[in-house]
Amino acid sequence: MAAVCFRILSTGIEFLLVRTRQGRWTFPKGGVEPGLTPAQSAALEAHEEAGVHGRIEEIAFVRYKLRKPAQNGSQDCLSGYLCEVLRMGPAQEENRNPTWFSPQKAKRRLAQGRTEENAAELSRVVDRALARIQRFPARSMLANDPLVKVRFEASDIIIRRPYESLAHPQSSNRSRHGAASGNDDRGRGKILQLRPAQITRP
Repeated sequence: MAAVCFRILSTGIEFLLVRTRQGRWTFPKGGVEPGLTPAQSAALEAHEEAGVHGRIEEIAFVRYKLRKPAQNGSQDCLSGYLCEVLRMGPAQEENRNPTWFSPQKAKRRLAQGRTEENAAELSRVVDRALARIQRFPARSMLANDPLVKVRFEASDIIIRRPYESLAHPQSSNRSRHGAASGNDDRGRGKILQLRPAQITRP
Protein backbone atom coordinates (compact mmCIF):
# COMPACT_ATOMS: atom_id res chain seq x y z
CA MET A 1 0.00 0.00 0.00
CA ALA A 2 1.02 3.61 -0.57
CA ALA A 3 0.53 6.89 1.28
CA VAL A 4 -0.39 9.57 -1.26
CA CYS A 5 0.75 12.55 0.79
CA PHE A 6 -0.50 16.04 -0.05
CA ARG A 7 -0.79 19.57 1.29
CA ILE A 8 -3.09 22.42 0.33
CA LEU A 9 -1.44 25.81 -0.19
CA SER A 10 -2.84 29.13 -1.35
CA THR A 11 -1.17 28.38 -4.68
CA GLY A 12 -2.74 24.94 -5.02
CA ILE A 13 -2.27 21.28 -4.08
CA GLU A 14 1.16 19.67 -3.83
CA PHE A 15 2.21 16.04 -3.52
CA LEU A 16 5.11 14.64 -1.50
CA LEU A 17 7.35 12.12 -3.25
CA VAL A 18 10.38 10.17 -2.04
CA ARG A 19 13.22 8.40 -3.80
CA THR A 20 13.32 4.62 -4.18
CA ARG A 21 16.58 2.78 -3.60
CA GLN A 22 16.93 2.70 -7.40
CA GLY A 23 16.64 6.50 -7.54
CA ARG A 24 13.12 6.76 -8.98
CA TRP A 25 10.47 9.03 -7.46
CA THR A 26 7.53 7.34 -5.78
CA PHE A 27 4.90 7.66 -3.07
CA PRO A 28 5.93 6.32 0.36
CA LYS A 29 4.90 2.67 0.19
CA GLY A 30 5.43 -0.78 1.63
CA GLY A 31 3.67 -3.90 2.84
CA VAL A 32 1.05 -4.23 5.57
CA GLU A 33 2.74 -4.49 8.96
CA PRO A 34 1.66 -7.25 11.36
CA GLY A 35 -0.71 -5.83 13.94
CA LEU A 36 -1.54 -2.72 11.89
CA THR A 37 -4.34 -1.94 9.45
CA PRO A 38 -3.46 -1.09 5.83
CA ALA A 39 -4.12 2.61 6.54
CA GLN A 40 -1.93 2.55 9.64
CA SER A 41 0.80 0.76 7.68
CA ALA A 42 0.63 3.41 4.94
CA ALA A 43 0.87 6.18 7.55
CA LEU A 44 3.86 4.45 9.14
CA GLU A 45 5.63 4.30 5.76
CA ALA A 46 5.00 8.04 5.28
CA HIS A 47 6.40 8.71 8.72
CA GLU A 48 9.50 6.56 8.29
CA GLU A 49 10.33 7.49 4.69
CA ALA A 50 9.40 11.19 4.79
CA GLY A 51 8.93 12.21 8.44
CA VAL A 52 5.21 12.87 7.88
CA HIS A 53 2.74 13.69 10.65
CA GLY A 54 -0.81 14.18 9.47
CA ARG A 55 -4.26 12.77 8.79
CA ILE A 56 -5.00 9.70 6.69
CA GLU A 57 -8.09 8.12 5.22
CA GLU A 58 -8.97 4.71 6.59
CA ILE A 59 -10.25 3.49 3.20
CA ALA A 60 -8.13 3.32 0.04
CA PHE A 61 -9.22 5.80 -2.62
CA VAL A 62 -7.47 4.02 -5.51
CA ARG A 63 -5.93 0.71 -6.49
CA TYR A 64 -3.25 0.51 -9.14
CA LYS A 65 -0.78 -1.93 -10.67
CA LEU A 66 2.87 -1.46 -11.51
CA ARG A 67 4.43 -4.04 -13.80
CA LYS A 68 7.87 -5.13 -12.66
CA PRO A 69 10.69 -4.86 -15.19
CA ALA A 70 11.56 -8.54 -14.79
CA GLN A 71 10.81 -10.77 -17.75
CA ASN A 72 8.19 -12.77 -15.89
CA GLY A 73 5.79 -9.84 -16.22
CA SER A 74 4.66 -9.90 -12.57
CA GLN A 75 2.88 -6.90 -11.09
CA ASP A 76 2.76 -5.05 -7.80
CA CYS A 77 -0.88 -4.39 -6.85
CA LEU A 78 -1.05 -1.37 -4.55
CA SER A 79 -3.76 0.48 -2.65
CA GLY A 80 -3.43 4.26 -2.23
CA TYR A 81 -4.45 6.11 0.94
CA LEU A 82 -4.76 9.90 0.99
CA CYS A 83 -2.63 11.46 3.73
CA GLU A 84 -2.78 15.18 4.44
CA VAL A 85 0.57 16.36 5.79
CA LEU A 86 0.20 18.69 8.76
CA ARG A 87 3.88 18.85 9.65
CA MET A 88 7.13 17.06 8.89
CA GLY A 89 9.96 15.87 11.07
CA PRO A 90 13.17 14.05 10.20
CA ALA A 91 12.74 10.89 8.13
CA GLN A 92 13.95 7.67 9.72
CA GLU A 93 15.18 6.22 6.43
CA GLU A 94 18.17 7.76 4.68
CA ASN A 95 18.46 8.98 1.08
CA ARG A 96 14.68 9.26 0.54
CA ASN A 97 14.91 13.00 -0.23
CA PRO A 98 11.21 13.84 0.44
CA THR A 99 10.24 16.66 -1.93
CA TRP A 100 7.05 18.58 -2.73
CA PHE A 101 5.80 18.83 -6.33
CA SER A 102 2.84 20.36 -8.11
CA PRO A 103 0.50 17.76 -9.66
CA GLN A 104 2.00 18.12 -13.14
CA LYS A 105 5.58 18.00 -11.88
CA ALA A 106 4.71 15.00 -9.70
CA LYS A 107 3.45 13.16 -12.78
CA ARG A 108 6.67 13.93 -14.65
CA ARG A 109 8.85 12.80 -11.76
CA LEU A 110 6.85 9.61 -11.32
CA ALA A 111 7.23 8.85 -15.04
CA GLN A 112 11.02 9.13 -14.98
CA GLY A 113 12.71 5.76 -15.42
CA ARG A 114 9.40 3.92 -15.82
CA THR A 115 7.55 2.32 -18.70
CA GLU A 116 4.70 4.21 -20.36
CA GLU A 117 2.27 1.74 -18.80
CA ASN A 118 3.52 2.33 -15.26
CA ALA A 119 3.78 6.08 -15.81
CA ALA A 120 0.14 6.14 -16.95
CA GLU A 121 -0.96 4.23 -13.83
CA LEU A 122 0.83 6.67 -11.53
CA SER A 123 -0.56 9.65 -13.45
CA ARG A 124 -4.04 8.21 -12.88
CA VAL A 125 -3.33 8.02 -9.13
CA VAL A 126 -2.47 11.73 -9.08
CA ASP A 127 -5.63 12.60 -11.05
CA ARG A 128 -7.81 10.49 -8.74
CA ALA A 129 -6.20 12.08 -5.68
CA LEU A 130 -6.82 15.60 -7.03
CA ALA A 131 -10.45 14.83 -7.78
CA ARG A 132 -11.02 13.43 -4.30
CA ILE A 133 -9.21 16.24 -2.45
CA GLN A 134 -11.26 18.84 -4.33
CA ARG A 135 -14.47 17.14 -3.14
CA PHE A 136 -13.50 17.30 0.54
CA PRO A 137 -15.96 19.23 2.73
CA ALA A 138 -15.04 22.59 4.19
CA ARG A 139 -12.64 22.48 7.13
CA SER A 140 -15.45 23.66 9.43
CA MET A 141 -17.47 20.51 8.66
CA LEU A 142 -15.31 18.17 10.72
CA ALA A 143 -18.19 15.80 11.38
CA ASN A 144 -18.08 14.86 7.68
CA ASP A 145 -14.29 14.98 7.33
CA PRO A 146 -13.12 11.85 5.47
CA LEU A 147 -9.65 12.14 7.01
CA VAL A 148 -8.74 11.11 10.52
CA LYS A 149 -6.00 12.28 12.82
CA VAL A 150 -2.78 10.31 12.69
CA ARG A 151 -0.65 10.54 15.82
CA PHE A 152 2.83 9.05 15.87
CA GLU A 153 4.33 8.29 19.28
CA ALA A 154 8.06 8.11 19.89
CA SER A 155 7.78 5.14 22.23
CA ASP A 156 7.34 1.51 21.23
CA ILE A 157 4.50 -0.98 21.39
CA ILE A 158 4.50 -4.74 21.39
CA ILE A 159 2.83 -5.99 18.19
CA ARG A 160 1.33 -9.48 18.18
CA ARG A 161 2.64 -11.70 15.42
CA PRO A 162 1.42 -15.22 14.64
CA TYR A 163 2.96 -17.92 16.88
CA GLU A 164 5.09 -15.42 18.82
CA SER A 165 5.12 -14.72 22.51
CA LEU A 166 3.99 -11.34 23.84
CA ALA A 167 6.76 -11.41 26.44
CA HIS A 168 8.26 -7.95 26.88
CA PRO A 169 11.46 -7.72 24.82
CA GLN A 170 14.74 -6.79 26.46
CA SER A 171 15.93 -4.34 23.83
CA SER A 172 14.62 -2.13 21.00
CA ASN A 173 17.77 -2.29 18.87
CA ARG A 174 16.15 -4.35 16.16
CA SER A 175 14.37 -2.48 13.37
CA ARG A 176 10.96 -3.44 12.02
CA HIS A 177 12.77 -4.64 8.89
CA GLY A 178 14.46 -7.39 10.86
CA ALA A 179 18.01 -6.22 11.51
CA ALA A 180 19.59 -8.60 13.99
CA SER A 181 20.24 -7.29 17.49
CA GLY A 182 20.97 -10.42 19.50
CA ASN A 183 17.87 -9.82 21.66
CA ASP A 184 14.36 -11.17 21.31
CA ASP A 185 12.51 -8.00 20.23
CA ARG A 186 10.70 -9.43 17.21
CA GLY A 187 7.38 -8.11 18.48
CA ARG A 188 8.44 -4.49 18.84
CA GLY A 189 7.09 -1.72 16.62
CA LYS A 190 6.13 1.93 16.64
CA ILE A 191 2.93 3.09 18.28
CA LEU A 192 0.62 4.40 15.59
CA GLN A 193 -2.89 5.51 16.51
CA LEU A 194 -5.69 6.58 14.19
CA ARG A 195 -8.22 8.74 15.99
CA PRO A 196 -11.28 10.63 14.69
CA ALA A 197 -10.78 14.35 14.21
CA GLN A 198 -11.84 16.36 17.24
CA ILE A 199 -14.80 18.64 16.67
CA THR A 200 -14.27 22.07 18.22
CA ARG A 201 -17.49 23.73 19.27
CA PRO A 202 -17.78 27.44 20.08
